[in-house]
Amino acid sequence: MKSDLLKYKHYFIAIAALLVGLYITDPLWISYKELTQTKALNSVRANKLSTLLTQQTQLQQQLEQAKTLSESIAPYMFNKTTESDFKLKAQQKVEQALKQANCNLERVEWQGKVQLTPNLEQWLLTIRFNGAPLCLVTATKAIELLKPTVRFKEYAYNGRSFTGNPTENINADIDLIMWNNTQPTQAAIEQEQP
Repeated sequence: MKSDLLKYKHYFIAIAALLVGLYITDPLWISYKELTQTKALNSVRANKLSTLLTQQTQLQQQLEQAKTLSESIAPYMFNKTTESDFKLKAQQKVEQALKQANCNLERVEWQGKVQLTPNLEQWLLTIRFNGAPLCLVTATKAIELLKPTVRFKEYAYNGRSFTGNPTENINADIDLIMWNNTQPTQAAIEQEQP
């Protein structure tokens, strides 16, 4: 029996080497590779964190500057927390400008909004009105001067036949863009109060 074992000892050594490689060396090698990758990723994270920590004061200054700038822009946009409050206030402003210009309002239609940021919405309002040429000029200027800011996106002025008579009736279709901050600061709310 001992002679049989000695005869196959080379096979036993090869099998033992394969078992050691399969169950010990290979898992250790895989573990080593994973630990090396984890170390590299942790090193990158540590470098990023170190960079952020060294730039912390600069980032805080930029944040304060951004807050100051956002407060300075507050008067140029509507600061209403609800959609209905915003629409009411914006429509009142536009209607008041048209009324002061002696224009006849025919139609007001809200076209929808675009969410620019979580707190900032851009709205599109289409209005149709008519009146004398002076009404159109005065209304256009009054709308451009509104505060909070209202901007023209598109406009079309037309009439049946314009002969230059100052009492002729001209129709106007205009698309207006305005912005609403849905989470205004207390200072912005106070500035908007009459």
